[in-house]
Amino acid sequence: RYEDRAALCRIFFRPKCLVDVRELKLTSQVLGAKAAMPFLVGAFPGSGLIQPNGETVVVRPAGERSILQIIPKDSDTSLEEIMKVSQGRDVFYQYSIDSREELHESAGVLNELKTRFPNIRGFFIDVESPTAGNLEHYKKVEASRHQTEEHPAPQLRPKSETEDFRLCWADLQKLKREVDAPIVLKGIQRSEDVVRSRELGFRGVLISNHEGKQLDQGQSAIEILHAARRRLGETSDFDVFVEGGFPRGSDHVKALSLG
Repeated sequence: RYEDRAALCRIFFRPKCLVDVRELKLTSQVLGAKAAMPFLVGAFPGSGLIQPNGETVVVRPAGERSILQIIPKDSDTSLEEIMKVSQGRDVFYQYSIDSREELHESAGVLNELKTRFPNIRGFFIDVESPTAGNLEHYKKVEASRHQTEEHPAPQLRPKSETEDFRLCWADLQKLKREVDAPIVLKGIQRSEDVVRSRELGFRGVLISNHEGKQLDQGQSAIEILHAARRRLGETSDFDVFVEGGFPRGSDHVKALSLG
């Protein structure tokens, strides 16, 4: 996460003067859905740790302002309740495949979700965590938990240690053929894989290094974005998203400027 911030700080603006900016248009389209701003509200399965109503607190104001949101698979609030609050406004759904059984069922699950909730405009498939990372911070919190029982540590859902299961490109190609909705690969961490995703017919990628939580010493998200855009060139049928270390508005401007 530190390198994400450091990389952004190494990028500087070259401001133009005397440009007429009295009328600005920030509207965009994401996988065919209209958006008032060129960014998404990301999926955060742990929202219940912050406030009791989970994603419903975010989905209502986001929808009212035409800001698109990604709903996580492991949300603290039921999907039915989230969709009720969304009132049919466009959203996306983030899905992870953690076992061979889930892989076999995934196409049916996603197609059923699209049928039940037509306002789901596409799926973000999590590919960044083939195995559980060495989550040192959570281990330290858990180790001191007996001293802070009034503030218990987050309960992480561990990946299976008994099943030798890893997603690969062939699995996702098959899933893409069977699912009647756009698919974005979330967690791509190198520019070559961004290009490969487009060549294989996916609708986009979300560049993310999980802020170093899953794998330390990875390249910063903004540098991967820059390299990917240079490889991709101009394209209108492939969306590139990025996350990781963007707390300031100027960071968003840098990401938009670089691709």
